[in-house]
Amino acid sequence: MRWSSDVWRADWIGPRLAPFDSGEVTSVVPDGFESYARILHPCPDTDGGTVRWSRVAQWSGIPLRPGMQFTEIAFPEHTPDGPVPCDHGPVEGTLPRGDAAALTAPLAAHTSTPGTCWFCVWDGFGWDNWVPLTFGDGDAPALPPFRDPVPSEVRDGPRVRLPHRDYFLYGGPASDVVALADAVDQTPNLWWPEDRAWCAGTDIDLPVTYLGGSADLIAAVLADDRIEAQPARPHEEDHHLRGPAWLADRIDEAVSELLLDGRTRVDTVHGSTHAHLENRPDGAQRLAVRYSRGNGSAGIGGTFVRTTDDEERRRQIHHQLTFSVLGLIHF
Repeated sequence: MRWSSDVWRADWIGPRLAPFDSGEVTSVVPDGFESYARILHPCPDTDGGTVRWSRVAQWSGIPLRPGMQFTEIAFPEHTPDGPVPCDHGPVEGTLPRGDAAALTAPLAAHTSTPGTCWFCVWDGFGWDNWVPLTFGDGDAPALPPFRDPVPSEVRDGPRVRLPHRDYFLYGGPASDVVALADAVDQTPNLWWPEDRAWCAGTDIDLPVTYLGGSADLIAAVLADDRIEAQPARPHEEDHHLRGPAWLADRIDEAVSELLLDGRTRVDTVHGSTHAHLENRPDGAQRLAVRYSRGNGSAGIGGTFVRTTDDEERRRQIHHQLTFSVLGLIHF
């Protein structure tokens, strides 16, 4: 990819984006396309391979339907037969290289300008601060110094500024979608062809990539067995954190337990979350969380609850406890 200072080329995108906190598909890719799809990022496994969402759904016995989040299929109420097929949740913030490469052919075939595409890379990746570390005895070979893939003139240059992210802009053919993957395991966060026939977006915090384009393009992507994709509706709420209904009910109960007794515990097939409320001298409360997983890992966390409104206090505690419980699959 070649860097470009022509950041005006992204001016058409911002006015067509929904607010990010809406959770809509069109908060990541622009509104106005004929059809949309969500591409599901696979989970890494312990052997260096990947596990698709359909495999996790098969293990949990929860059918994978369009619009479902990974946490909705990864937290069954019962204990399934066999071990969890993955030890971590889906890759977030980047489309794995193999999936990105598989997308190149259908994307190039459904634009009149496959040789001229535009790629946005989030400017918050801290590659300029990376320091190589080695562990072992003094005879271990030194690692070569890490070379920032973003040159200084790019970091100091103009940026694409959209409502909730800023980006460096690059140009190149459709195949350049994998240009950064080998160096820093990252694909663009937003890319489209010169004729704007489609647009793909991978937000840094999401385990899916959204694609808007023609009905023929979306049909081709959905039919490609190298990619796990689902149809999507542009204005559906798609990426707010949620789990299965049984777990949402259990978290509701746990919040009531916290407010009544000051402590609670939520058990899942991935481990347990323990929480208690600490009263602070300033009148605030601290929600302290401790988690433990079946694989032996553990950790702690917490947040302050600063409100005198009972409903708002419950909302804040519910949100943080949900985040902690569903995070068991990601630790």
